[in-house]
Amino acid sequence: MFCGPGEIRGRGTDHRIVRMLSGVRIRVVWVAIAGALCASVLAAQTLAQNASPSRAGSKRRSAGAEPALWNARRQGEFVISLCTDLQGRLWVGTEDRGLWMWDPRKANPHVEPQSHQDTKSKVGRVKRSGPTSGRPQGGAATNANPAPPKSIFDFGRDDLNEPSSRQGAKDGGSGAPERVNHAPAPNRSARAEPTPGSLPGWIHFTRANTGGPPEPLGPVLSTGTPAEFALGDDDIYALACDKLGRIWVGNLNHGVSVYDGRPPELDERGHFKGWRNYDVLSGPLGERVFAIKTCPVDGDVWIATSAGLTRYRIDSDTWSYYTRGTSGGGLPSDQIQALAFLPDGTLIAGTQCDGLALCTPWRKPVGSAPAERSSGPQRDRCSARAEPTRDTLEYTTWRHVTTPNNTDNIPLVPEGYGLPSNLINDILVTHNPSGGDTIWVATTTGLARSTDRGESWRFIRGQDWLAKDKGLYHPPTPQQLAAAQRLEPRPPQTLLFEDYCTCLAQDPRNGNIWIGHRQKGVEIFNPRIPGRIDQSTLSLPGGRERAGVRVGASSQSEIRNLATAGRLGRPRSEILPTDYVFSILTTPGPDAACFIGYYGGGLLRIPLSVFASNSAEQPARARSKIEHQQSTISFALPPLPSPAKPPVAQELRDMAENLKAYHPGANFGGPLAVVLPDDWRTQGDWVGRYGFEYAVLCAMNAPLDRIHGRIPAFSVSATIGPHHAPDDGIRRWVHWIRTSLVRSLYSPDVGYRRQSEFDDHGEGYPLTFAGPDLLIGIHCPDGFHRVSLYFVNKDGHGGANRLRDYLITVEPASPGPPGAPCRARVRDFWGGVYKTFVIEGPGDWIFQIAKHGSLNTIVSGVFIDRICAPPTRFDHRVGYYPNSLLQLSPGRNLESPETHLIAPPPFMAGNAFARRARLRAWLVATRDRILAVRRVEAVQADSPAAAYARRAAALWTSSEREQFRTTMESAFRWHQSLTAQRDELAQRVLHQRKKP
Repeated sequence: MFCGPGEIRGRGTDHRIVRMLSGVRIRVVWVAIAGALCASVLAAQTLAQNASPSRAGSKRRSAGAEPALWNARRQGEFVISLCTDLQGRLWVGTEDRGLWMWDPRKANPHVEPQSHQDTKSKVGRVKRSGPTSGRPQGGAATNANPAPPKSIFDFGRDDLNEPSSRQGAKDGGSGAPERVNHAPAPNRSARAEPTPGSLPGWIHFTRANTGGPPEPLGPVLSTGTPAEFALGDDDIYALACDKLGRIWVGNLNHGVSVYDGRPPELDERGHFKGWRNYDVLSGPLGERVFAIKTCPVDGDVWIATSAGLTRYRIDSDTWSYYTRGTSGGGLPSDQIQALAFLPDGTLIAGTQCDGLALCTPWRKPVGSAPAERSSGPQRDRCSARAEPTRDTLEYTTWRHVTTPNNTDNIPLVPEGYGLPSNLINDILVTHNPSGGDTIWVATTTGLARSTDRGESWRFIRGQDWLAKDKGLYHPPTPQQLAAAQRLEPRPPQTLLFEDYCTCLAQDPRNGNIWIGHRQKGVEIFNPRIPGRIDQSTLSLPGGRERAGVRVGASSQSEIRNLATAGRLGRPRSEILPTDYVFSILTTPGPDAACFIGYYGGGLLRIPLSVFASNSAEQPARARSKIEHQQSTISFALPPLPSPAKPPVAQELRDMAENLKAYHPGANFGGPLAVVLPDDWRTQGDWVGRYGFEYAVLCAMNAPLDRIHGRIPAFSVSATIGPHHAPDDGIRRWVHWIRTSLVRSLYSPDVGYRRQSEFDDHGEGYPLTFAGPDLLIGIHCPDGFHRVSLYFVNKDGHGGANRLRDYLITVEPASPGPPGAPCRARVRDFWGGVYKTFVIEGPGDWIFQIAKHGSLNTIVSGVFIDRICAPPTRFDHRVGYYPNSLLQLSPGRNLESPETHLIAPPPFMAGNAFARRARLRAWLVATRDRILAVRRVEAVQADSPAAAYARRAAALWTSSEREQFRTTMESAFRWHQSLTAQRDELAQRVLHQRKKP
């Protein structure tokens, strides 16, 4: 025990002794505090690593057993897609930050953490050859005396305070984190190793480090360019692993990219090997990929795109396509959001706003006429790529499942029968222990399930159902609400956290269903208890209590410590800064875990061992599937898929004949309105592609709009819907006066890009309020016209702006016979999208853009083009300025038979129904139009017909992007000179008038 200084002085002790003893006491106190902190950190790490009760007290596991912590600031806050491959590696797709891979077997446990200031430090104890200055050189690296394994929480500790670089995602990755590999010597391959200061254990794939050239002017075609053998872009929206171990990556606007599954290697240029990109000309029909799934029967890969479904047949190495115009009734929509399979191969496709489409395949015997042409010459292949030796599955007849009466009205009860919404977000198929399968569907209005293969459905809604009902434009009366509550007695605690369900996954240990939400995080549904949810609670990171999760009493602190042990020094609010769950992945096995991808919060890993399990082992079917995958892992490198070949002339003639014989269905009697595939490539470069007849740049000159093509026959007006507060009205905002962002619309009046938009002022209302919404009225003359609305969520990475999800409904303004429902959905539009419709004139149309639980409703541009109408003197003119702009929109070559299939049919006078049927047949033939574009591009790549075909399909080449830039610059200079001459002439006239 130490005496106080006063006591020592009272005894006559020298003051130097007092200072010495006081200093010793202070040092001892600081040592004790430091020791306590170290002990607490080690205890937290030990508790997190030994979260499973069965492993308590066991030896600490090495770094290769579990993924390193996700550094959201460096690796990305917006985790979109997740998957694992046959080798157990974890793949994480992000928005703007590329693709990340973690290999638990080769996690480099001997890598020593280095300081960020030491840029010349070595990786582990590695001998290198070659120069030591400048860019790392050298050949093979040998590992001598590796350091002992470290805890997973020791990796990335020094990376937490390193500033991140968010630029360069679209310019080739110039601002991305440093490359994770060293460049090998020429003509020698090297395995990828983490560089000093990188994130150990993680391999980062981007468009730049896989060999893709930068795209500063916007996305372009990759077929036939160096970008063909690289990752498509840095926005990854879908991931899947096929039966050969290849990784399929769905891109924002470059189709699909495939990685052959090899361990990461570098070529002589320092780029990752094994990549190939398949865009609209060589792979799927749509450039935007929403989901990728593999069939459990034959292993074929199915891709959900913005232009229908694409199927890659592994056995025959061919590509097939399914759209609205295919046989068997086709799909109800070309915008497919989610995919799932039943064990017998039945495909369940969830559309964005038209319900479900189910198709049970039939077996086609081997030796029958081939269903698809070969997509390339036969080459050396492994056994799995040989010619088919078994019956093939053919999908022809589709069955549609929608809400009652196929309306968008939300149900007024907390649970009931049928689909609660046509807006599908995700689909999950689970196996019942008693036999049979259950289909789970996540919608924007609750969760639905079916146990009879989609014949009947039952749904349950969220705790906000009553607030949504009361927020309707015509809310139910108190008597109706009381009757609904009496009919469906449901305590609020037994409902979902909220209506909006984003994603689904199943716990492989006990079969529980993990449900992701847009604002309320994650919950778990217990399917073994019919009609209720297990209401145990779990304290997720951040101290928030969550209901619906089954967990033991001692498990709460384990999950909390797992999330915080590697984030010392960071505010508690940064542990889980968002509740927007975008993706969920559960992994089986003894190290079963749940990975949760947040849109704004990075990646979170929760070990499933901390949850109470009703079953000591996983279901027999899941276990056998896992054992089969592990036993069939082959390290032989599979070949990449062959690109899809263009059709031959005979196939084009057959398409034309089928188009003539196509019957559009029932005669609805009303005017025609059809939605076309999306355009995610053009972005802000609308001139020469959209708005030939009329273009409205919303609020570009706020509070006024910029209008081009003042043709008296057209008019566009905008207002908010009728459900709003008194004296409220539409807002016109200019967010960025000047920007270089390619996603912002170019303004030819000022010569640069400007970000502006209409706003319904929805931010002034609760999210559960149904309105105000945007109403855009369009008057058009006789004929058929294309109307395109441009949306870009320019601030969609922050706050409630991430919640924007709209429903567009197109209806005639005047009452009349009901027509076919025409609607589209706008979601995840950070990259900018044109939603395109074809309407019939003469008449007035109303485009309602519903807020639909979003913060507010915004639109940046409205463009009108004539596609099939009586000729006028305004045809083939741009809406402003010099004739040189006509170079951006070449005319079609009518002598080409392929262009006849690409171009809409000429205007036909006479019977309105026959004219409408003919055009509708062409509109829904999405597959035929794109295949004809491939033919023209392959045969006449440099002809005007090919340029017209690319423009019709919204395709761009590098030369066309550069031509757009130079033409816009010259046009603006011409405009400036013309304006100067006009001003000078006006001054002269004014001066002459002032003379006596």
